[in-house]
Amino acid sequence: MCKFRCCCDNFENRLSEIGVKGFSLLATKIANQYCFVLQARSQDIDKKEGTLSVIQTTIHFCPFCGTKLSEVINKNKNEFLDLIILHEDFVI
Repeated sequence: MCKFRCCCDNFENRLSEIGVKGFSLLATKIANQYCFVLQARSQDIDKKEGTLSVIQTTIHFCPFCGTKLSEVINKNKNEFLDLIILHEDFVI
């Protein structure tokens, strides 16, 4: 489990689902701004057969509790930077 202090349990659960089929949340930096992306995968990253579809979009508010994510990032800057490193191979 990461040390990043999430706004809610649902958000924390999605942070731990990187690379698996379904929805996950990933930390990244886009155009010099720290942010989260909501990502959906059609299959686990380690599955080699079939077609992998991945979609993602930047989000600014928690999809579960509505918290403004820039505030959460600012309160946890060092931990967020650690998440970026952990998630960098998964962000498209």
